[in-house]
Amino acid sequence: MAHCKMNTNRYMQKQCDGCWKINTPPRNLDESQAIKTHDTLSELERCALKGCVSCRVIRRALWLSHLTWQEAQKLSQDYQSFLVAIQFRQSTLRVLLAREGAAVVRTTVSYTDGNIGDVSLSRSPDNIYAEAISWYKDCNISSHSECFHLKWSNRNPANLVHAAEGSANYRLIDTSQTKHLREYAALSYQWGNTEANRPAKTTRENREQRRRGSPIAELPQTIQDAIRIAQKLGLEYVWVDTMCIPSGADWNHEASRMHEIYGNARITLCACASEVSTDGMLHEREAWKFKSETCQLDNHRFLANLDMPLNEMRIRSPLFSRGWTLQEERLSPRILYICGQRMFWSCCGGQRTELGRASGTARREYEIPEEDANLRDPQQFLKDRYHRKAEEMHEQWLDIVMAYTRRGMHDSDDRFRAISGLAAQYLTLYCDEDNKVVGQEYLAGLWRTTMAQELAWSMPEGEPKRPDDLGLFHRAPSWSWVSVPLESTIVMQHTTNAKPWDEKNFQVLQEGAPAEDALSTAKRGALVKSLEVQGHLRHFIGPRSQLICWDKIKSRSGRADEYDTSKFPSERVHCREPKSGKILTLEPHVKAIVGQLDYAYPDQDSPGPWHFVADDALKDLYCLQVGTSSMLLLEKTTYSAADGSENKLSSLPAYRRVGVCNNFDEMFFTRAPLARIVLV
Repeated sequence: MAHCKMNTNRYMQKQCDGCWKINTPPRNLDESQAIKTHDTLSELERCALKGCVSCRVIRRALWLSHLTWQEAQKLSQDYQSFLVAIQFRQSTLRVLLAREGAAVVRTTVSYTDGNIGDVSLSRSPDNIYAEAISWYKDCNISSHSECFHLKWSNRNPANLVHAAEGSANYRLIDTSQTKHLREYAALSYQWGNTEANRPAKTTRENREQRRRGSPIAELPQTIQDAIRIAQKLGLEYVWVDTMCIPSGADWNHEASRMHEIYGNARITLCACASEVSTDGMLHEREAWKFKSETCQLDNHRFLANLDMPLNEMRIRSPLFSRGWTLQEERLSPRILYICGQRMFWSCCGGQRTELGRASGTARREYEIPEEDANLRDPQQFLKDRYHRKAEEMHEQWLDIVMAYTRRGMHDSDDRFRAISGLAAQYLTLYCDEDNKVVGQEYLAGLWRTTMAQELAWSMPEGEPKRPDDLGLFHRAPSWSWVSVPLESTIVMQHTTNAKPWDEKNFQVLQEGAPAEDALSTAKRGALVKSLEVQGHLRHFIGPRSQLICWDKIKSRSGRADEYDTSKFPSERVHCREPKSGKILTLEPHVKAIVGQLDYAYPDQDSPGPWHFVADDALKDLYCLQVGTSSMLLLEKTTYSAADGSENKLSSLPAYRRVGVCNNFDEMFFTRAPLARIVLV
């Protein structure tokens, strides 16, 4: 209790001894220095109970930074004995929870130049609906006409869960033949594990009982809460994947309809508060236990909690580490995000944060991982599709792919399926008056009209990071980003080639498929295993080049992207960096060319996968120019058909992708002949 003695600051606010040092930051500000304020988190809780305004601001910041119920449980149980410390920053105060000298939790409280007022939301889950209802009504009744135009069709899902307001039971309704579109909410959530979600599954054994009626209480808590929220919004129907796609249903068909199911939903409920389906979404919200006011400091500034921006929440939420939820979000015209401590809203009319006051101030300064720098608003993909903005749609597709490959998935076989709805929406840009796709083709996750640019995707560091993670070559060809392991970081080439390219330099020779509707085109494109192309082809490393150790070309500056080849001014040498997969080739008197292998050198204790390039095979690598400064690194192989037999349909030589280089001089391919090959 050493820090719980209360004082009154010059502005007549209570502050405990521990927080008194917050009033005046050190003159020589050291942002790395951590200063203890409380021996434990439970001590800070007691000070907040006594009325310390600083403790209440800090306490709320800690709770608001924990988005899920499981994270909040750790804060209320596991972290109570952790030390509380602060770090002074220029515009923020960093709060740390530490144990044994290591920070376990980090969050931020902001300095403001004025009093932004108090934010006091209801602590009880029974009273959280008012603002969500106002957002929903505002979108449905006011001038958000664009939100209605983003709906995909008037077709119902095959099944919907029906639960009238106040009812303790639900029924599974067959809506496949219903002529008018039901107003329903779609749920986007995490199963967690199959066992936890088993009570939700509609099976042959329970299907008829569910048709007649079953208790809502038998369902996992997250689904119960989704039904409850939908009822409060005036919606009696809910779509939940595991309930509405019964055992024995055609999974390929149902999975291909996700763009329609989420696109037609009146609202999508994103269960950001739950990590497994048994967690639920509606719990007491500890962030609002105390009424807190902005804390006025001696330096004429205020200490306050500014609102977490929606994009920050989307980056941090575990829900959005799941592959399926990407298109569930991007295909939804209206979304209600239910987090552990507050709610967020997004539609074409704007984004909202549950504030408890007329307007709030969003926190502008937050750390965005480099790979999330291009995160778009949730409905931007739909809006660009509606306004037929082809260039913007393509840039968005590249962003979507980069976000998608970093996500996990229970079944890797679903990797094409879980993005097929977005592919179908993209293809509608090219539909003629008969709804047939003309002038575009979906080829294993890439687009025919921008194939050269998209083939140049790269992996910043060679995979696999886990010895057992050997890629998805059984699902996609080596030249497709779909083939990389789950949870991989890739970079798409957003910048179009510096100079225009004519068809003589790189050309897709693949015979175009017959025109079909958008969804059929997307389905067919997921089955593509090879690509016939024409381009300049040569060996990446010359036959007289000598293999040297990577250490011999390390830069004196120590920078990873600089190389010192001054020891070899007139020699032909090459080398590879085992850990990162970088590969360098040097010819006399010119700048070295550095490529990136897709798969790094395997650990000595684990066998190398078949797609790993051994040192003695480096000279056998070819390179195919696909852009002004982009080329694929290739290895010659035997083209096998889907059943594993040698292909007899193409007489062209076959190559598989093993890497890429996106920075070389224009003379590198001067004497390279045009070649017709098949990529597999």
